Amino acid sequence: MISQRHQCPTLSAEDLLKIQSDEPAFVTRHMEAAHFESGKNGYFRVGTLMNYRATEKVLAGRLGDHEESRQQDVFNSRTNYFKSIQTASLDISDANFINTENHVVIETTVNDFCSCFSIGKFDSDRGQKLKDAEIDPAKKPGAYITYHFPKLKKALKNRLAKDYPTLSSLETLGRKVDYGPKDRKWEVEESFEYTRDSDAVAIWLGIAFVKSPRFTHEDEYRLLFLDPDNPGALDDAAKTLVIEEDEGIAAAIIDCGHY
Repeated sequence: MISQRHQCPTLSAEDLLKIQSDEPAFVTRHMEAAHFESGKNGYFRVGTLMNYRATEKVLAGRLGDHEESRQQDVFNSRTNYFKSIQTASLDISDANFINTENHVVIETTVNDFCSCFSIGKFDSDRGQKLKDAEIDPAKKPGAYITYHFPKLKKALKNRLAKDYPTLSSLETLGRKVDYGPKDRKWEVEESFEYTRDSDAVAIWLGIAFVKSPRFTHEDEYRLLFLDPDNPGALDDAAKTLVIEEDEGIAAAIIDCGHY
């Protein structure tokens, strides 16, 4: 497999406004019951796309998305033989593939700080679906917090800028998640040259805001905190941003409880 980091152009404030979805008035986070009290006091975590990716094949619960932060293009020769393969980082000639399901896999990755929510106020049916989707009893959600989203976003930006001064220049981009196929599979001739699609912004959005149809019950709205000069280029090793307690975040709560 060939892994490559996607390169996205600089995005102006006007560019970000054009690609942003309409903001929901309210968003809901579902959590384990043990985290409920700290959540009410304004505890909040902002992860990264790469940190959200499931790393274990056995992880199949509600957070087990192996496609997070990446897209794969799979190229298979109809004859199991490649006379020539050329990509930006690979040049292969006269290659036979035997007993191999996928011949050439090119993985494109992006990474940004990210916070995920369900759209709207708490819905008991959706909450139950999220609970049913988690196979680990210790991780099943049993509590929820609903926020006034504009107030929450403002509080998050203010607190992150205070706690992490080097991130004060980050901009936000919020979009409703689309659910559908993410990876692509091609049958190709014995000789081919791989050139990435030209719309770099669309590729970045497709990786960051598209999830498998098996997650449709989440009804997710996603908020990215990104460097407008380098969207998608956050270091792979970037850690989750943790806010232990915040009055502004707590003040944005309009409803909470156990279920």
